[in-house]
Amino acid sequence: MLPVMLDVRRLSVAVTGEGAQTLKRLQMIDAARGAHVSVFAPEPIEQLRNLAGARLIGHWPTAQDLKGCAILFVGDVPRDKGEHLFALGRSQGCLVNVEDVLPLCDFHVPSILRRGDLVMTVSTGGKSPALAQMIRARIGVAFGPEWEGHLDAIAELRAAWKAQGCGPAEITRRTQEAIEAAGWFSPKAAPDHQNSQLEQKDPSTNGYSRTSFNE
Repeated sequence: MLPVMLDVRRLSVAVTGEGAQTLKRLQMIDAARGAHVSVFAPEPIEQLRNLAGARLIGHWPTAQDLKGCAILFVGDVPRDKGEHLFALGRSQGCLVNVEDVLPLCDFHVPSILRRGDLVMTVSTGGKSPALAQMIRARIGVAFGPEWEGHLDAIAELRAAWKAQGCGPAEITRRTQEAIEAAGWFSPKAAPDHQNSQLEQKDPSTNGYSRTSFNE
């Protein structure tokens, strides 16, 4: 398997199905800020109907519907329907994922943990989604909600270092030093502390000036 990150803000995505699996996929796409999403469902459950809103199309997708679509998610369908939709999507150049049917998947969706733009994933290649979820839960304990603020803080410093003319190797070194000084990976660090402090190197000295970022 080849892990990749697809920018669904730019790609056209179709979701088809009527039940909980389809709802879960739509929630996942929305969390990734999908901007061009169509939901095909003749008789969707109420939650799916509400979430889809104006994106809902009340029939199964046709070849014409899928023209120009990059990704097709299929859920809540029997095997023969899944096979038909898989072939239909492939005929239009889509990458297709039929929920829980490995032979009908061009790709697998990993278990996802989001902390803002910090995204961590776990995949078992479809062999054990439950194991992937358990591992994700453990990662979630180590990387709590405060890490969204951590990423924003280090991104701000990185932008400043680039503006100073620092090259990649120097930025990497400064990033590692600043994070070590802030103690983000220290087991004694409180997981919900409100003020993360990073040390930004002062270009006029050989030392660091401490900068506080409120999360």
